[in-house]
Formats: sequence, structure tokens, C-alpha cells
Amino acid sequence: MDVRALGDLLVEARAVTPEACAAWLAELPSAGELVVRARMLPTLQAHEREIAHVLAARIGAPVLVLGESTLDLRALDVLPADVAVEAGALPAFLEGDVLTVAVATESDAVECRLAAVTGRSLLVVLALPDLLAAAATLARTLRAAGETTLAGPRSTTATPCLALVRPPAAAAPAADDVARALGDLLSAALESPASPPTGDGAVSPTPPAEAGRAASRSLGALKLKQVRRVQAPPQPLSAAALLGGPAPIASPRDLIELPPLPAGDGPRALVVEDDDAIRTLLTRVLRADGLVVEAAGDGRTALALMRRRRPDLVVLDAMLPEIHGFEICAAIKKSEQWSAIPVLMISAVFRGFDNARTIQEVHGADVFIEKPFDLRHVRHVVADLLQRPQPVEQPAGQAVELAELARARAAEHHAQGNVDGVVEAVRQWLDADPFHVDAWLLLGRAEAQRSDSLAALRAFERAATYGRIDFRAQIALATAYESFGFVRRARAVWLRAAACAPDETAAQKIRSALAAWR
Repeated sequence: MDVRALGDLLVEARAVTPEACAAWLAELPSAGELVVRARMLPTLQAHEREIAHVLAARIGAPVLVLGESTLDLRALDVLPADVAVEAGALPAFLEGDVLTVAVATESDAVECRLAAVTGRSLLVVLALPDLLAAAATLARTLRAAGETTLAGPRSTTATPCLALVRPPAAAAPAADDVARALGDLLSAALESPASPPTGDGAVSPTPPAEAGRAASRSLGALKLKQVRRVQAPPQPLSAAALLGGPAPIASPRDLIELPPLPAGDGPRALVVEDDDAIRTLLTRVLRADGLVVEAAGDGRTALALMRRRRPDLVVLDAMLPEIHGFEICAAIKKSEQWSAIPVLMISAVFRGFDNARTIQEVHGADVFIEKPFDLRHVRHVVADLLQRPQPVEQPAGQAVELAELARARAAEHHAQGNVDGVVEAVRQWLDADPFHVDAWLLLGRAEAQRSDSLAALRAFERAATYGRIDFRAQIALATAYESFGFVRRARAVWLRAAACAPDETAAQKIRSALAAWR
């Protein structure tokens, strides 16, 4: 943010008069930007909350009030200092698998880079740039000295917590109605078979309308520890009444046309690469070496192919459309059923020894090769990976059976009101099938019922990623983003939901709501 934009924020927040701001800016030619920003700094510190409110309204996303927060300095250990400095990022809070990172400017490229390096789910929030830079420098100094927290001058607790301000509440009644109404449709996930997914059932998107409003009230100055206590009341509303009758909801697997299974008795390889020429070349070379090769140009198709037939080897590009390769790799290696599958990752974006080590250590890749690569080297690596002792392959359908048993246990715990049991059973389901949309949706609802909003958001993000054109998953994530104050992200996901709605009536309700959403 340049100094003039910063001055506009100060004026709009009524932290200074237009005349005072003009006097500061008049010094730019003679004093330079650094001096002018230094003059503005005390005002920024004194009026941080008011300025954050203005910025949040402008960008449609929560803004961190550093002066009222207590940072968890252990979060700095997750992100290498050089990467954090280069990205202008301050790791601020670590809860389980979710890392909250403060940045001065939103950037998909930066977020992707941080996710790749940390292997964590990210919650990215904005902060005022000058205050963020000062806090980041102090945080690194204190962490090097062994400190575990950094309390802002107006923080009221020594326990790590973040104070956020969110955009003004937006009125989107029709969109809220759609989300609330899905509760009836989505609860069917517990009654439907675990695999193959039919798309007929899903999970209640949590928190829906009233949950969003309840969360919004506590998010006026969000303390992440407090958000975990937000619990939504039930939403007994008929989906059929709103959506004009039950309609089939297409699942991604129904809408991906998979080629016939290739014939052959050799080792099975899956090549996942979005560059057509490289994908074709790798496929041809590996087939010439006796492998039975299937190929995919995006992450979603790759997941469908993997779920159809377990490969003996995966050659995986790190950067893919829709679902990144390193995320697929991490999910494979964390799965009890799939972790033994060798993964060879390739990339032109992530280069050098440090990135190779990160991809192998953080995401679990067996081998990492930079592009451009020598085909002879790739062939030797593939041969070496296939020479490793292979576990006894499960009989066909055993993973499906394990997933179904876990789903049945989740249904039983759900009927008994045992939310912890539901979470445990769904995690076993995900061990058997780590990319099942219904499982992630169920986990999101259960985590929300346990008042763990961050874990619920992470699960809904996974569901929406793996079910990119799954209406239920997009609705769940859009509603969750709204509850956290990520208005702009919520709008983008609502648009995706409209694009994959089960019928035009539902799509039009969402579009009409968004048109009225100011």
C-alpha cells in the first residue's frame, strides 16, 4: 500500500483531518516516503481499529488488529524466515493443522507458496502494512530469544489470541435461505453409501444462516479461542420448499468422463501433468518401458482415476489446475490405504535443494525432479521406485468396504448424538478414501458441532476443493466463509455454487441474492 493510499485510509477512518493528511503528503518531494510514513506511524498505532474497519469494508475480508492481539510465536517455526520475509508474511497463530498468517496484500501466488512450504491449511488475514512490518521484525527477534508470545500494547491476555475486525454484515437473504435449506438435503450423507458417491446426500453446511450471524457477533473483535465456542442452533427448514422439490445433485465423479481402463499386466502408473506435450511424452516413454499408464491433465481427474483403480506409481506435477499436486501428494501419504504408493513429483516452479527437501519432507514425495528433466533420469527413478518392496495389494473393493464400515459407524454415532465418535469414524473413512467429498462435509459439520470453527472451515475447504463442481460442497464453504467475514471469497464460492446448482431455480436464487448483496 503506497503512502497516498494509506493517507486516504487515515482520512476515511477519521484518524486525521484531510488538511493534516495533505500536509504530510506535501512533504513527499523533499522528505521522501520513509519519513512521511514514519510521521503517520503514531496515528496508525493509535487508531488501528478504526482504520482496520475501513480496510475490511473495502476489501471484503477480516483485518488483524495487531495492537489488540497476542501472537503465538511458535507459529514462526512452521515457516522459514527467509520465505516469510520474501512473502511479507507473519505467522500469527497455530491451531492443529491450521496456520493463521497475516499479510499486507492478498496474493494467490503467495498463499500457494506458503501452503507448499508449510504443508498446512492456511487462514490468511490482512494487517496494516507498516504495523505488520514492525511486528514481524519484533516477533522474529523475540522468537530467536526463546519467547513464545508477543502481546500487543492493547492486548488484554497473555494467551495467544487474534483480534480481527470483519466487514460490515451483508444482507444476502436468498443466499442464506439456500444454505439453510440445504440442511435437509445434506443430512442424507449419513444414510447414503460411502462409495461410489452418488451425490444424493451431503452434510449441513455449518454454520448456516443463524450460525453465520452468531459467529458474526463474536467476530466483531475475533478471538480465535472464542470462535471455537460458537455453536449453531439447528435449522429445521424444508429444502424441497425452497428448491422446488428434491433434485439430484451431481457429484464430481458423475460428471467426469473417464476413459476405459487400459489393458496390460505391467505396473500401473498414473501421470498427472497439465502440460499436454509433457504429459504425452511421459505417457509414451513409460508405456514403452512396459508400464500400464493412465494420464490426467488436472487434479480432479487424477483423483477420479486413482479412486477407480489404485496405481503402483504416481508421477505428479506440483502445480495443477483446481487441486495442487503437493496437496494430492500429502493426502496420499497421510492415507493409511494409499501411503505406500510411490510419488515422483516434478515442477518448473519449485526449484533448488530447499524446495526439493520441503516437498519431500513436508508433503511426503518419494522423489522430486525439476523441469526441464532428462527422460533417462526419470526412467531410472521410476524403475528404482517400482523395485521397492510393495505391500500386499488389498482385494478389489476392500477400501470401499472399509470406507462403508466407517461411514456406518459415523451414522451410528450421529444417531446417538456422539459428535466425537462421528469425527473419529469419519477420519477412518478418510483413511480409506482421503478425497471423498461426503466425508469431508461430514467432518466439517461434526467439527462445527464441537465448536471448532477453524477445523470445520478446513474440512469445508477440502470438500469444495475435491468437489469443485459439487453444489453441496460449494454451499458449505461459501456459508463458512461468510461466517468468518471473508466476504469476497464467499461471493466467489457462491458464484461457483450457482454454476453447479442442481437446477436453474436454485442457481437463480443465488444469483439474485448476490445481485442484491452490497
